[in-house]
Amino acid sequence: MSGHGLIFNFKDNYISISNGKNTGACYAEGELLVFIDDTSRFNCDFLQLYWDWYQKGYFAQAFYTYYLWGVPHPKFFSIKTDNRYVEEIEKEGLLIHNHGSWFHGYSSVSLNAFLEVNGFDELYDGCKSLEDADLGLRLESKGYKFVLDKNLYIEEGGHWNIEYNPPKPEFKINPPLVDLWASGQKPWKANYCALRPEDIEFIKKTSLEKYGFKVDENNLDWQIWTNNCPIFNLAEMRKEYLKSKYTKLEIGK
Repeated sequence: MSGHGLIFNFKDNYISISNGKNTGACYAEGELLVFIDDTSRFNCDFLQLYWDWYQKGYFAQAFYTYYLWGVPHPKFFSIKTDNRYVEEIEKEGLLIHNHGSWFHGYSSVSLNAFLEVNGFDELYDGCKSLEDADLGLRLESKGYKFVLDKNLYIEEGGHWNIEYNPPKPEFKINPPLVDLWASGQKPWKANYCALRPEDIEFIKKTSLEKYGFKVDENNLDWQIWTNNCPIFNLAEMRKEYLKSKYTKLEIGK
């Protein structure tokens, strides 16, 4: 899946989501990136609606109904927020907002903006989830605007009926990572520098006090994660990928 960096593959078959998506962006040739989860069904004008909002200056995000064993989940909206936002969306059909934390698996972003913030933070591959919220927060900090559009609608099938259940690492550091960014201690540009000692202490303290999870410093996975922070320039890597791609095409003629 990946052609760069260190994959935090602590367990067999563990998926490095951020690494994989960043690699995909290296090969992307379009202007707008749209992230769509697997096992999803949507209308034929789905991508057009993303593009239309992009032309108006917004990165659109979709709603979805989640199906478990063929039955719709009772929670229709994909965005976890309070009722006043839900009521506004039900009334108006859309909500222009600046909540980057709502960025999720059915969101869009321009390729230029994605490269500006250096893509997904691959530190989030040490665990699972919240890599998209982190990206949204960093995009928000650069002044980009988002919109929730009820017309952007997806039906997603649950994953439990697929014979695949990736094991997770023995430590949970993604929620404290988001808190680290929100505290102002982490730069808006991902994969830019190593974790500082004070960053590591913040993660350990927040993990225990806020999420009830005590980090075992002797855990080999934890040591690998803290000592091997991914550092790269995604835009420069993309140039190299595309150069290599077209060179191969020329040779193959």
